Amino acid sequence: MDWLIRYHQELKCLLIVLMLGILHCQGVKVSFAPLNLEMFNDSYQQRLSVRWSVSENAYLSGSDIIFHAQVGRDTQMNIIRNETYISKYSDAENQFTWFWDSDVPLECYTHFVRIRGAPAGDELPEWSPWSQWKAHYGKENLRAKPYIFPHEKIVQEGTSVNFCCIPGKNQKVAKFFWKTWYDAPANSNGTFDFTVHNVSSTKAGGANVICTTTNGIHITMRGTVLFVTKPPDEPTNMSCETQDLKTLICSWNPGKKSNLDEDLAPNYKLHEWFSKKTKLCSRSECTWPIQKNQNIYNFTLVAKNQLGMKSVSILVDATQRVHPLAPTGLELQYINATNAKFRWTLKADYTGLLLLCQTELQMNNHHVEWRNITVMGKAPTSFYTIALDRLQPYTNYTMTLRCMAATHLSTWSDWSEQLELRTHEDVPTAQLDIWREVKSSENGRTVTLYWRPFSEIYATGYIVFYNVTWRRLYDQTKYQSRVVHPPQNTTQLSIDRQAYVIHITAQNGAGISPPSEIRIPNDDEIRDNGQIKEGRVNGKDGGIYVSWKPHPANYHGYVVEWCNFPKSQHCDLQWKKFNSSVASDVIKSGAFNPGVRYTFRIFGSNEEGEHFLEKKSGYIQELACSMRMRITIDGIQADMLHLTWDPYQRYTCQEGFITHYRIYLKSPEGNCQMKGSTELPLTDGKSVCMISINDTEKKSFSINPLKPNTKYEIAMAASTGGGESPLEFTKVTTQPDTAAVIIAIALPVIIVSIMLLQLLLLGYWKRQWVKNMCYPDIPDPNKSNVLSFPTLKEHEEKVMVPRNCVVQKIEIVNQQKVEEVEEVQLSQAQSKEIEKLSCRSEENDCANVSSSLDDMNSAGLLYQTFDDPINRTQPSIYLEFFNRNYCGTPEDAFEILTSQGYQPQREIQPTVMPK
Repeated sequence: MDWLIRYHQELKCLLIVLMLGILHCQGVKVSFAPLNLEMFNDSYQQRLSVRWSVSENAYLSGSDIIFHAQVGRDTQMNIIRNETYISKYSDAENQFTWFWDSDVPLECYTHFVRIRGAPAGDELPEWSPWSQWKAHYGKENLRAKPYIFPHEKIVQEGTSVNFCCIPGKNQKVAKFFWKTWYDAPANSNGTFDFTVHNVSSTKAGGANVICTTTNGIHITMRGTVLFVTKPPDEPTNMSCETQDLKTLICSWNPGKKSNLDEDLAPNYKLHEWFSKKTKLCSRSECTWPIQKNQNIYNFTLVAKNQLGMKSVSILVDATQRVHPLAPTGLELQYINATNAKFRWTLKADYTGLLLLCQTELQMNNHHVEWRNITVMGKAPTSFYTIALDRLQPYTNYTMTLRCMAATHLSTWSDWSEQLELRTHEDVPTAQLDIWREVKSSENGRTVTLYWRPFSEIYATGYIVFYNVTWRRLYDQTKYQSRVVHPPQNTTQLSIDRQAYVIHITAQNGAGISPPSEIRIPNDDEIRDNGQIKEGRVNGKDGGIYVSWKPHPANYHGYVVEWCNFPKSQHCDLQWKKFNSSVASDVIKSGAFNPGVRYTFRIFGSNEEGEHFLEKKSGYIQELACSMRMRITIDGIQADMLHLTWDPYQRYTCQEGFITHYRIYLKSPEGNCQMKGSTELPLTDGKSVCMISINDTEKKSFSINPLKPNTKYEIAMAASTGGGESPLEFTKVTTQPDTAAVIIAIALPVIIVSIMLLQLLLLGYWKRQWVKNMCYPDIPDPNKSNVLSFPTLKEHEEKVMVPRNCVVQKIEIVNQQKVEEVEEVQLSQAQSKEIEKLSCRSEENDCANVSSSLDDMNSAGLLYQTFDDPINRTQPSIYLEFFNRNYCGTPEDAFEILTSQGYQPQREIQPTVMPK
């Protein structure tokens, strides 16, 4: 029997192999058909869970079986899902489970499931018969009342959601609402499903989804709520610390707050792996009790909602993560002028823990000082103490305290409540900073003493009074004294012209300060005789840079004196002292302003006192003069203007040092052609002349050359380092140029007179030639060169030529058709007049002429006149010809007549006039 027991397993395996071989040989088939098919649903997840088993001994334990599942919707033949599923067979658990997630709510439609099986691994599985259809019934067949699904579902932002509306009995779906209304199809009598794509985050209460159904008369409304959100954010910056070594406080940053209400928002759970405990926490903090025998904790924080979960882990050593409680009961135990002692408590048991504590001292509400001390942890009822030294006497302090464990992962506690204290008074150890101002008077001198009060640091108490004593420098037997009470910090003394020494001390409740000494030289040493010239200084780095000539052999120090308000009666005298190695400094003061001239007096200090050395003036920043230059035009000429201005304006301009003057001149033409000037363009396109005068001592200037009788505009500006003073133009007109007018009138007259005189002299000199040329003895036009016209001599044959005063014949020069003929007869009076004009020297010839004219008149001779300007003048010219009182040649007659515009009359045929 022993061998049987020993080989029991081997025999069992051999028996199974033999049985399988027998079955195979006999051709018996093993059934893998699912048995006891069950179906469960998760309506919220829209998930079907199918569970089944197979017949026992159907397969070897541990072997794989492949199952084929089908899902039908509405009817068994409407297959919407085919899926294969592989699982291992186990004799202990003859049970298989398969999950399927529906795209629509399970309540919308009835679903059917069937399954078949086969051994895994075969290329062509030999499937078992299908199981019977297992049905999961929806709500579409109830029709008792309308429904809408899913109900109050939570989905992730950006996904798609399927809704369905199931109408009641004898109803159909009419409308569907999601952010807006949608109409259902007209032939929709059963379940109506609707898909919403890419949903966005909703408000805390979700978004309404509404479905309306109708039976033709009444309308029924059903609704649900859809919540759209995101999975929780992963917690960050998680840390845990303890304040009392009893409880760990863990905190983290949960991320963006959920858009849903608190009951639907993510929940946070803290799991500790060593103790295997879990605790529900708030959104950003959780407490965990510290066990006496446990210092190390392994935490995992899980943030979870219906859409997912996020987690973060941390390993904590409670002894290293200490954040002590804030100190309480801080109080003062002892104090004097420079030392103080304090005590406090911590309301936790820190026994055995090394603590580092820090005090913060705020002195006079502005200066802060930190000091650290190390103490051992104590029981909650014990006192901690600290002593502070090196405090300032008579000073207000505000003290506060905090502590931390002396470990690298510990953090500071909160600050304790503030404690106010004041140290005691102490004897002042500093000397007063003093200065003086000396003025001569009839009976001696007046010394005004100034001193700066101690700051709170150096006062070391409340100053009760100042004691001023003085005596002659070389007489130590006679002292005078005076008491000055705060807040006064100046006093006046009357002394003679000898050298004096003065001491000033400050008295508080604890004692007297060391004396401050100042010496006043005799009157001859300090008198300013006006020989010291004033120098200039400039602004630099927010102050005024002042330098002086060093005298290290003669003086052991220097003093620079100035007034903060030089234009005010209250000068506010200031001073600054330097040792002998310093010869320059940037003097700064909060009272310095741009455009204000400050004067600095430099003194040298030796055993006898202070001696005046130098004087400097300057600006922190120069500005342009605010005044306008006042100019006087006292010399106006035709080509020049003479300007003058007041020289005292150099000193009345206090905004800056005048470096030069500028004269601006505008001409009517709007251009600048003056030598020695600069042309500046104006905005209107014209130009102005600018003349610079670099000599500031100059007080007059002449502008030339200018144009006479011309209107100019003139302005003058003073220039400083800050710019130019305002301009004010003055209009002025230059004088007319009288000499030029006289010359312009007289010169042509003189020239004409000279020409006439030359002509007269020439005519007198050549009088015979002129007479022959213009007026010969025998009046013959052809013999006068002046009246001769050679071009007309071509027509001599056409001119009526009298010969020996015989009546000339009249030739017709040109015959034209005349529309109107005017008959002209010489009257008897005309005949007689002609006779009178005839030449008297030849009476016979003239008688013949008269007889000829009578014959012409008696014969009815007619003269034709033409309507033109030349012919109109013929009668007068004709008569003038006969007025000559001489009878000339035919050529002379022609020239005279043609020179006067005469043209021969044209001859027409005689006509007998009716009687």
